[in-house]
Amino acid sequence: MLAAVAAAILDGALPAAGDARERALREAVAGARQAVAGLSAAAQDEVGELFALLSSSAGRILAAGLWPHWREVSVEQVAAFLNRWRHSRFGLMRAGYAALHDLVLGGWYGDARRWAAIGYPGPPRVN
Repeated sequence: MLAAVAAAILDGALPAAGDARERALREAVAGARQAVAGLSAAAQDEVGELFALLSSSAGRILAAGLWPHWREVSVEQVAAFLNRWRHSRFGLMRAGYAALHDLVLGGWYGDARRWAAIGYPGPPRVN
């Protein structure tokens, strides 16, 4: 589930295809998991509930509106689901979108190897 979400959120920042894309997606998932590990215990529990919901077949279909398994959904289908949640009238869905978005991007761009792509020179040096 998280790899499919990361592929949609990082669309355009990932390699187009092949082994490089698969490696980048594994790194994105690992970065998101590391971002979760940095949260408070209560926030980790909430994110765990969100991941459990979306990882289940019922949650994927009912909450995300995605019938295919996560391994089979297209980037466009996941992006559409995320967009629905982002603009939902329900605060809980908007919060779910924000959590997924921030964890994926935080994990991805928290890696110093990604900073050049966004023009970030790194933290200032203290002498």
